[in-house]
Amino acid sequence: MTKCFICLIAIGDLLVGSYLLAISVFDQIVYKDDYCQKQSSWLTSNGCYLVGVLNTVGNHISLFTMVLLSVFRVKGVYNTFIVSEEVHKKTVVKIAIAISLILLISTAIALIPLSPSLKDFFVNGLNYNTKIKIFMGFPKQKVFISKF
Repeated sequence: MTKCFICLIAIGDLLVGSYLLAISVFDQIVYKDDYCQKQSSWLTSNGCYLVGVLNTVGNHISLFTMVLLSVFRVKGVYNTFIVSEEVHKKTVVKIAIAISLILLISTAIALIPLSPSLKDFFVNGLNYNTKIKIFMGFPKQKVFISKF
């Protein structure tokens, strides 16, 4: 049981590593010094969507698997007198269902923001009026520092 969850965490970490590798390739090889000029085209491209989904799925797979692994460990601490070395068919089914749910929920969390009705909010970001100043600056006052 623990081996299955550790393998699932490793798969999640592999997806996050793939995300980091892709971001490094795009940053150092594709865009180099002119990322700032091409930022909006990158953020709305399919490549950015894909690596974002990879990162989100990988993070959530690792997160949910660690939570589930902790729950099984706590259950094992409370049931210390019931020691069974056999793996029952019922246990295998529970683990298979848990792994399937982790993969399904992680993928859903990553793909829901890409739906056309939510894309403007999640993918394109929030837009604001550029004529409104967000930071007004510091007041021009003299500051006196007194000695104690």
